[in-house]
Amino acid sequence: MRRRWCVIDAAALRRQVGGRDVMREQLQHLLNLSQRPLVTVQVLSFSSGAHTAAVGGFAVLRGPKALDAESSAEIIDRISKEL
Repeated sequence: MRRRWCVIDAAALRRQVGGRDVMREQLQHLLNLSQRPLVTVQVLSFSSGAHTAAVGGFAVLRGPKALDAESSAEIIDRISKEL
């Protein structure tokens, strides 16, 4: 099984969708996932200010031997769908 790393903007966690019960279930699901050994869930706080993901999602790709940030490649999928 491969490692999964998820960074969620704090605004996405605060935006109520589907009522309190649905939000509670969604947050509990994230908490349960974060406790798995190969899953990391992080929250990008409001105090982080502007960031790359504010205009769309992105993926950090790493080869099998990548150990540090210099070995990673960030692909940003902007609104215009240009890479």
